[in-house]
Amino acid sequence: MSSLVKLTIQWEENEIEININEEATLGDLKKKIHSIIHLEPARQTFFDFPLLETLEDHKITIKELNLRPDCVFIVKDKLSIDKPVKPRLGSRKQSEELKTFVFKIMNKPRDNKKLLVLDIDHTIYDAQAPNAVLGARPYLQDFLQGIYEEYDIAIWSATELAIAEKKLAALNMIENPNYKILFVLDFNAMPKVLLEEGSYYTKPLKIIWEKYQQYSSANTIICDDKPMNFRGDKSNGILIEPYSYVERDTDKELLHLMSYLKLIVKQEDFAALDHKKWKVYKDYSTDSTSDSDNYNYGEGSSGGTDDN
Repeated sequence: MSSLVKLTIQWEENEIEININEEATLGDLKKKIHSIIHLEPARQTFFDFPLLETLEDHKITIKELNLRPDCVFIVKDKLSIDKPVKPRLGSRKQSEELKTFVFKIMNKPRDNKKLLVLDIDHTIYDAQAPNAVLGARPYLQDFLQGIYEEYDIAIWSATELAIAEKKLAALNMIENPNYKILFVLDFNAMPKVLLEEGSYYTKPLKIIWEKYQQYSSANTIICDDKPMNFRGDKSNGILIEPYSYVERDTDKELLHLMSYLKLIVKQEDFAALDHKKWKVYKDYSTDSTSDSDNYNYGEGSSGGTDDN
């Protein structure tokens, strides 16, 4: 017997809950969305699920999508976001286009600091939580205050800027006396890349390095729960477990991440490290007499999460 599934749809600045039969097709879902936001099904695209573009709407069912209970469909109008697809990162044409993207600048960079670029949804915040207190990942404020000693902090969200700013305000991150946010980027700064298995959007760090020349692959880390978001910058990316507020009692990801970031901060080149193995060092204590010189550059360690 089939049952109803509750889905959350994000359209512009609104989040809408939709109940739909699990045996309904993707096409049925698009029709239901059309009845609410009046966007034709053919023009709908789901921003966080680019591979759905390769599926036939009338054949795939909601049940077959095997969605997480807390997933959010970010609906966009294809006519407003479609850009020429880039087969690879770093082309001259793409670099010229990326310079037009807007940085929401909040503060000035500090001298001799590394840069940490953070995602919002499921990295530091769960928008499905009943309130911001539960939505904030455990130890968030301790984490931000702790890393601010050595890192400038930037935010790169896969949502619209207005939505990202609302979430940051709810998390008390915009005017916090203990740290400052350098800038915020949104999905408009995420180019679409084409691969044989489908298209995806990514967060190329190159656009940050072009604007802020004191930052480079040697001193920048990007943290995200989606490996595709830093596929072009694997040497600078740290993949962390997605956060769900239902697991907040046992979630210590940010404590472990803070320890790792403090461990590597003295290294001259972050890109030379194997960040897939960061969880090998998750129990590193910042009170230890050990220092970052003990970090293993080589292949002797095992563990971590591969993003291939």
